[in-house]
Formats: sequence, C-alpha cells, structure tokens
Amino acid sequence: MSYVNADQQAKISGLHIEEKDDPSFTDYESAIKCTLFASDRKFTIGGVVFSGPHPRITLIYSFICEFEMEGTILVTTNKDQPGMVGVLGTCLGKNRVNIDQFQLSRNKRGGEALSMIRVDDDLSESVLEQIRKQEGITSVCKIVL
Repeated sequence: MSYVNADQQAKISGLHIEEKDDPSFTDYESAIKCTLFASDRKFTIGGVVFSGPHPRITLIYSFICEFEMEGTILVTTNKDQPGMVGVLGTCLGKNRVNIDQFQLSRNKRGGEALSMIRVDDDLSESVLEQIRKQEGITSVCKIVL
C-alpha cells in the first residue's frame, strides 16, 4: 500500500475517510491529525514530519507531545499527581529495564497525564502487569515498531 492507493485500500477495508482542515492544528507545515471513530469510541492522533525522514507524534487524544516512534514504547496514563514519574521509573528500574526516551504530557493540571517511554529492550507481560497495579495508573499499553 502507498499514499497513492490509500483511499482505495481504506474502502476495501470498510473504512470511511473524510478530509477536513483543522485550524487548531496548524503549528507545523507538514502536520496531519487523524481521528478514528468506532461505535462510541474515538481516538485522535497527530504528527509531523520534519525535514528529512524525522516523523514525530505530536498529539494523542488531548495530550500534546513530541515523540519519535520507533522501538519498544510503553504508553501509560495516570492521575496527574506528584510521584507518578517516580513510580514508573522505579518499576522499570527494579525490572532492569533501561529508558531511552521519556515524554510526559498532561491534559490539564490535576487531570490526567500521558507518559510515552521508549525502552532499550522488550517489556514482558509481568512488567506491564506490575505497572498496571500501581496506584494512580489508569492505562498501560506496549507498542513495538
């Protein structure tokens, strides 16, 4: 699949695509924002490509960030409260997981926070489960690219 036949492939897959300009998402010349709808759920993701092959994720739901998408990435949400970065770092450290990149964003003070953590090696299901059990953590997801 390429950008040339993306619309055709989307239709074959049963997807309905609409293109709309979003004046609130124009900080970058090469920005794109996608909102996916399924039943009563909605997911929004945005990104940019800087000069050369340097794509970055810059928006997930209402969280503004800048993250290079490659490798193994731990994505968590938690209550925006003191100590949550330490909870994540301590849990990863105890399991000998080294952090390569850490991006933190919150939707509003005292609301919810999003962490995107690229790690050097794979994350086992037991590490993910330990993080899920931590007080204040609301979601945990592993992405491998």
